[in-house]
Amino acid sequence: MGGVCISSKSSPVIANTTKNEIKLKPTIPSRHSNTDKPWFDIQYHDKDCTRIMKPNEIKSMMLKPPNAVNKTDLNRILGSLIGLALGDALGAHVEFRPYQYLCEHPVSDLQEGGTWGLIKGQVFIKI
Repeated sequence: MGGVCISSKSSPVIANTTKNEIKLKPTIPSRHSNTDKPWFDIQYHDKDCTRIMKPNEIKSMMLKPPNAVNKTDLNRILGSLIGLALGDALGAHVEFRPYQYLCEHPVSDLQEGGTWGLIKGQVFIKI
């Protein structure tokens, strides 16, 4: 299906662009480029690295990961997502407040309002 091309050469060349396609020559390897985190690398449709996959094209490949998922990494990801949801729910009261203020005025009940005008306990997610 797709492949990953990495080159140590510099400066991308954009040529023969159309409305739906941009062709790039691979450039400097990504700072994330390594074998244990291939999802950070640009994914291509072909081995010549002429057509970059778009997110909706990668989605079907990501439904079932090719390798076992590291439970520690998965727990960190889930913890981050839960933290984001809690931050949104508490945000109206604690947003932009320093740590010391939060120690002196701990949250005892959810508040409405905040930057996004959320109702009590609402999480800010746009899908």
